[in-house]
Amino acid sequence: MGKPTGYTIVLVRTGPTDWEASGRLNGRTDLPMNAEGESAFHQAVHAFFGSPSAPEFSTILISPEEPTQKGAAILNFGRSAKVRELEGLVNVGLGLWEGELANQLEDRCKTAYREWIESPMRITPPQGESLIDAQERLVEAVIKGLKKAKGDHPTIAVVLRPMAWALVRAWMLEIEPGKV
Repeated sequence: MGKPTGYTIVLVRTGPTDWEASGRLNGRTDLPMNAEGESAFHQAVHAFFGSPSAPEFSTILISPEEPTQKGAAILNFGRSAKVRELEGLVNVGLGLWEGELANQLEDRCKTAYREWIESPMRITPPQGESLIDAQERLVEAVIKGLKKAKGDHPTIAVVLRPMAWALVRAWMLEIEPGKV
């Protein structure tokens, strides 16, 4: 098999964690999808990929985080896609904002938080990662995963946590993150 002449990339977002469901900022803290998130993920996978005409993935790209691993297992159930774990696909590092309730952070850091909501690419959380750096890292990892693909026109699933998913989606649609 030679190099692919093109790809079909399917971005798949994991369900929420308990932190996300309760309004806490969840970046790199590796928490499992909560019961509702896992159920919603199962339902979405069945709705979109449960039919016989659904695409067959040759590869599923994931991060080493539990939600993406669980998501890949659900997505690949009854299939034989190769699952590739790439460190570069980990979620955005939120530094000292990690685990904070959004409304408390908004009260404590009014200007920075408002700027992060309105123009997210311009703010870096203290001891965290800028969204520009995160997007570059994520895109590099996706490209690295694509380079390993085989076949004429492979279909590749990329399972990502919500913030990482939004950044990769923005890159693919060529729009500024925060405008997605």
